[in-house]
Amino acid sequence: MSSHVKTKEKIDMDPKYIITLTVTLLVTCVIVAGLLGLTSARDSLRGVAAQLDGIDFRLPRIDVAQRYFLDYDSIAFSATPKYSYQHPIPECRVYEHGTIYRILLGTFNTKRAVSTFRGAYPLSYLVGEDKKWCYYAGGFATREEAEAAQKLLKSKGFVRPEIVVWTDGAYRNLSRDPEAQQIAYRVEITGTEALPDVVKTVITEAAEGCELSRVGQQLFVVGMFDDKAVADRVTVLRKGKCIGTVNTCDTNKQELSNMMVGRPVQLVIDKTPAHPGEEILHVEDLCVLSHLHKRNAVDHVSFNVRAGEIVCIAGIDGNGQTELIHGLTGLDKITGGSVTLCGETITHASIRRRGRNMSHIPEDRHKHGLVLDFTLEQNMVLQRYKEPQFQHGGFIRRDAVRAYADRLIEQFDVRSGQGAVTIARSMSGGNQQKAIIAREVDRDKPLIIAVQPTRGLDVGAIEYIHKQLVAQRDAGKAVLLVSLELDEVMSLSDRILVMYEGQIVGELDPKQTTVQELGLYMSGAKRSGKDGESA
Repeated sequence: MSSHVKTKEKIDMDPKYIITLTVTLLVTCVIVAGLLGLTSARDSLRGVAAQLDGIDFRLPRIDVAQRYFLDYDSIAFSATPKYSYQHPIPECRVYEHGTIYRILLGTFNTKRAVSTFRGAYPLSYLVGEDKKWCYYAGGFATREEAEAAQKLLKSKGFVRPEIVVWTDGAYRNLSRDPEAQQIAYRVEITGTEALPDVVKTVITEAAEGCELSRVGQQLFVVGMFDDKAVADRVTVLRKGKCIGTVNTCDTNKQELSNMMVGRPVQLVIDKTPAHPGEEILHVEDLCVLSHLHKRNAVDHVSFNVRAGEIVCIAGIDGNGQTELIHGLTGLDKITGGSVTLCGETITHASIRRRGRNMSHIPEDRHKHGLVLDFTLEQNMVLQRYKEPQFQHGGFIRRDAVRAYADRLIEQFDVRSGQGAVTIARSMSGGNQQKAIIAREVDRDKPLIIAVQPTRGLDVGAIEYIHKQLVAQRDAGKAVLLVSLELDEVMSLSDRILVMYEGQIVGELDPKQTTVQELGLYMSGAKRSGKDGESA
């Protein structure tokens, strides 16, 4: 995540003036609607005007040009020094807006040599007002990630690593004063590649002072708040209509989710025990080179996936999961080992040949999942346009493609402005993902590889995708899932394989393990085969 990008956007209009003008226009519309006898329209407009008139401008203003992206980075260890005279340990960046956890490795009277920190990286330092040198490792978004890193450092011989946190530039040492912790809550906007100007206007003007940061491909974060219920009331909009307004003190996450989606939402995945069958995918001693350094990103990995089970690859991002999937799907060259799919060796097979028995829901739906400037119906047949039902004599049968796309759109509830002829780029992230899943599931292949299938999606889309993956498992398909979400890993998987530094360091049963134990494996503090202790 880049830490050098700034937004230079600034809006000078008075937000109160904008709201007053809007309310005036709405009141005029109410009068006109009343004269024309449009009772329901009049009442709806009157409600919207009242809501706009009630907007509160209590948040302190923050100059947009001062908003930075936070750079989170997990702790790793290297046998060769990462820092030298030419590349010294950098000064610790303290963000004016945002929350970041780090591990304090020690406070010293003088500058310390790199060897003091046993190959840990990334490192940073700060010289305090007392002229003492403070050295920090890593950068984490949550307290849980920081605690896992703290345990890892203790297992590596560090005497007293301490968790510290900066929130909007304010420093607190949570190891010395646990009561000082003050969690910062955020409001998230998901499912869009770029925020429209009108949304940015509302954020910067109607909610003055809110921090606006992009933290994912389709995830934006607005605001840093000390209390979870930053609002006294919540108004839910769905499909352009006002669903209702509730007091935050009288509702909960489940009720708000139901209002947002329009039906009861299952926040907990409901699935029966798995009944694994024959082996579908067998990976033996697999190696894939890294694009960033000369060593293997995937280092002699072996596992299998059977029909009727969901196997999840868990791990902190950047530990070889992407390269593993690219090797399996043919997007990267395999440098060692073998891959067998349905009894056929595909180690060096083409992508088309692998696709005979494999469906792939990619990590990046824009780069590898869709052709954004194609229509929805064209994207639905990307791998199947050569089949007889979709072409004759080398010419595409457009009526058959349209009928096929319409069937998938209805079956999988893919919502778009113009149906099958909608340009994929104009669709929301959730519906883009639904389209990919519809296409891949309908291909009816023995193996489904799903990589972060719910990243950046709303709660309704997440529930839908989880149900589809479980349904495919129950239908006898083998599902290989890659996820960074611990809750998703624990609730959706039948088996968990943990990757750390390119290797499988543990195989866990989600029914017999805990999130805390899983976190230890993900951080490298525990490995299978050595009484659970790190090597």
